Amino acid sequence: MRMIKAELSRLFRSRIALAAFALIILSPFLGYQAYRPLLSLTQDGYTTSRVGMFLANQALAGTLFGSVIVAFLTVYEMEYLHKYRMDTLLEPVLSPKKISAVQCAALILFCVAAQAAAMAVHLPFTYYNLGHTFDMGLYIAVWLVFMLPCLIFGVLISSASYQFVKRLDLALALFIVLTVLSLVVWNDNYLLRWINPSVWVMSDDFGNSRLLMTVLYNRLFWMLIISGMWLISFLCVRSYGKGAFKSFLHNSRRLIIPAMAVILFVSGGTAYAKQPFLDHSKELIDYDTYYGYDYNEDLICDSVYVYARPDVKLGRMYGSAKYHIKNSGGEGQEALFRINPGYKVFEIKANGEQMDFKDLNNDDMNTKEISVILPPDKEIELEIEYGGLPQEWNILETMQGAMEISRDYICLVNEDFCPVPKNTIWDVGSPSTLESDIIIPEGLTPVMFDRGEITQGKKLNDGSVIWNLKTTGYYMKVYAGTYVSEHIDAGKTQVDFYYSQRQQEAMERMNVTQALKDVFTYCTEKYGPLSFYGEDGSLKLIELNAYQGGGYAGNGASVMDENCFNEGDEKNKYKGASQSEVMAHEIIHQWWGLGNMFESEDYNDEWSSEGLTVYTTYRLMKELHGEEYAVENYVRLWEKTVEEYNNNFYVRHPEYLEKLPEKYRVEIANSLSGIKHYSLMPLKILKAEKLVGREEKMDEILASLFQGETNPSYPYLTYEAFLDACGLSKEDLNLE
Repeated sequence: MRMIKAELSRLFRSRIALAAFALIILSPFLGYQAYRPLLSLTQDGYTTSRVGMFLANQALAGTLFGSVIVAFLTVYEMEYLHKYRMDTLLEPVLSPKKISAVQCAALILFCVAAQAAAMAVHLPFTYYNLGHTFDMGLYIAVWLVFMLPCLIFGVLISSASYQFVKRLDLALALFIVLTVLSLVVWNDNYLLRWINPSVWVMSDDFGNSRLLMTVLYNRLFWMLIISGMWLISFLCVRSYGKGAFKSFLHNSRRLIIPAMAVILFVSGGTAYAKQPFLDHSKELIDYDTYYGYDYNEDLICDSVYVYARPDVKLGRMYGSAKYHIKNSGGEGQEALFRINPGYKVFEIKANGEQMDFKDLNNDDMNTKEISVILPPDKEIELEIEYGGLPQEWNILETMQGAMEISRDYICLVNEDFCPVPKNTIWDVGSPSTLESDIIIPEGLTPVMFDRGEITQGKKLNDGSVIWNLKTTGYYMKVYAGTYVSEHIDAGKTQVDFYYSQRQQEAMERMNVTQALKDVFTYCTEKYGPLSFYGEDGSLKLIELNAYQGGGYAGNGASVMDENCFNEGDEKNKYKGASQSEVMAHEIIHQWWGLGNMFESEDYNDEWSSEGLTVYTTYRLMKELHGEEYAVENYVRLWEKTVEEYNNNFYVRHPEYLEKLPEKYRVEIANSLSGIKHYSLMPLKILKAEKLVGREEKMDEILASLFQGETNPSYPYLTYEAFLDACGLSKEDLNLE
């Protein structure tokens, strides 16, 4: 320890080390503009959640650039001893291995000090920018989980590389190779990304525990692997003038270090193979097989009761589900249940008797099946005990975080909530009931996607509350957060709006209440009511966490992720001239985007939900504020933007765009796609409006498209359908 202390003291007297120390502290500032790895929420300009914009981006910038700085410093320090023959002077007093270990330990402590200083320096900037969304616990967690481990990795990898090759240039080359692998080759594998953890978005309002767990697991995996690699390199430290191979043989005579290295590698391999966060669903999706199964007409389920116990400390879910099943077949029947692949079924009882069951482990589309042979009894009370860490669909490997179960937010949807009968018929004569008692932490309020009743019940000793939920149907979708509710009378529609308490000030500032009234009144009159209204014409509008990545609707409810209310997007000029207009734009997507969906958008395609949504926003503002206001703040902006688009070099000379590397070609094309969606297409729709004769005629056309015959499962609205309804061709809408 005295030697480590002395070496650390020497580092803090070194000009090179102090320069590196300062650069590590300053590197996170690159996250404000130069390096912003989180996904942008819009195509026309960079925006993400406030936590993402002013915390995650900075920590990730420090992670990347800080680790590179540390690697260069480490190799420089190790080469310095060798270059000036200081190692030969020290060897009579200290063994080469001890010198290497002392250097490495001191550099790790140096990184810890740099990390602490960086956190202190950036704290006031983060606090100022985040305002009411600032959370000290999250601030500390992000820096310690994202950046600090990577600084330590930088020391271990670069020192290991040097101990293998004993050359500065080759050691740095090996480090750069591993860095490139992480940034490029392994970019789609969340576990192999050691220098740039898979963070695509962060939540302002509803918790980030699940994401932090995945990144922490990534850090654990790499700590095992890199530590094993460093121990192997440690055996290559030159001893008694021998080369790397002979030194390895000499240093390996004591088996403890090789044994430790093997244990670390095996542990790392096990951690990789047994990662708990992603399922093993088939890569190719066969919808016909997944949905095209036969029901057992002898089995009818008429009620389900679930006692749900989310473990918010560990992010797990445990429950007991009871099913009342009628068996009219007179013999034993196989019942199949779908459940999240991460859950384990502990026990199944039928009328109090334990039953044998089989976990098929046939992961597909983020579910697996449990098979049990039911007894021949006419009335069966089936009880299933289950629980575990919910797994996310593997196609979302680099976009994890939706399975949040924490003190900040709970998301339990369908098979993630309880086992769902697959081949059992639900009693259509009298609607099947689904009831649950669920334990929710104090301060969180549950909201169901479905129509139903929610009753607050007993408060437990730990402060949590038992809530009773009742609905009908097959599934239950439960969200619990710091929700406040607002009832809005929007003409013929009654909207119950649920949003985070943290957003209350922003919602008032954006005048969301009035925006909702204006949009629902206008769009319902022009295009018709939403198909997913409740039977009484009401709608439940629910804000979800950022990891949901959009929204969906049905059965009297619609959900929108918090990015739709993102303050960074409040002043998006392409969506509206004011905060309330941006909100109006997002709400209009209930008609154009959910009410009628659009095929996944190619960046070369002009047609998208944005075009009709922007046009509708313009029409609404024209009605509210007059033609002059609407033309000045919408049409003139479209025209100006399209003019800039037409003057773009790559638009005028697309042949040069095709010659660029794919990465740059896609980046440029994506930057231009925002103009196509938000400006070019609205201008074309405006031209179509003039060609068909008048606004009223365009309203009739859009209403017919919105209410027309579509596949209820995939109600896509195509550009061809729009043109046919207008009696126009693509050429007719070309802009001069």
